[in-house]
Amino acid sequence: MIGLLEFIDEHPDAVERELMTIGERLRYLGTERLTWSDLKVIITQAAPDSPIIREISPDAYTWTNTNQLLADIADSLHWLCWAKTKGAQKKPPEGMPDRIKRPGIVEPQGEVYKYDVMPQDDMLAWLGWENPSDN
Repeated sequence: MIGLLEFIDEHPDAVERELMTIGERLRYLGTERLTWSDLKVIITQAAPDSPIIREISPDAYTWTNTNQLLADIADSLHWLCWAKTKGAQKKPPEGMPDRIKRPGIVEPQGEVYKYDVMPQDDMLAWLGWENPSDN
């Protein structure tokens, strides 16, 4: 109960709004209409788009799985368009598009190592595998 009281104290408007969506109010807390156990379940099982989640973790609300997938699709399309440019064909490549920034994701810092692609025949020889086209 102490944890619930602290949560209500920290986020009173979000809790009240969450309760309003289901026809309840904080003033009913402690009655048969809204027990402490009920409130615990309402708070701990709040939906990603609920007032409680929007308040305590705004990035989780705005960056749902759907939004993450859409950003991945957009990044892929930007990269595919860039791959056909003259800048992409240069050594080293120029003008590679930046990814859409995502909340909570730290971009790598420091030097990025890039290597030339090894031809398939060389890779097969390096691995000691037989080239299937030789059969």
